[in-house]
Amino acid sequence: MAAESLQLDPWQQTVGLLHHCAELTMDRALALRRADGRNRRHPPRPSGSFADKGRSAEVQVTARPSRVTATVTWCDSTSCRYGDQLWRKMIARSAGICALSGTTISRGDPVYRPITSTLMPANATAMILARCIEEAYESE
Repeated sequence: MAAESLQLDPWQQTVGLLHHCAELTMDRALALRRADGRNRRHPPRPSGSFADKGRSAEVQVTARPSRVTATVTWCDSTSCRYGDQLWRKMIARSAGICALSGTTISRGDPVYRPITSTLMPANATAMILARCIEEAYESE
């Protein structure tokens, strides 16, 4: 009986391991964020989170392959995750909200939108104001 009480419940073991992994991940993320800020050669890439504005997406521009394209990482826990999604510059066909800055977008504003192929991405209606991306990449 004493040996049985020393054994941990498998569920408690699982929860304990997940908690430990989460702590390690947070510590690593904080260390990377600190190192990233000190050792950066290029300006910070634009990124944003709109959980506080009713949106749950984490958005980060990771590259700008050409004058009219940008590579975006989009993570929305409620609908989708795209690691290297290609977005193209175009004119906004409707009003909206910039996924990076939260700024209002008017019809006719230059924006970046996900490139759609035969499959429509879950974030197909999302837009990023062109100036948000272009200002970040101006100095390069």
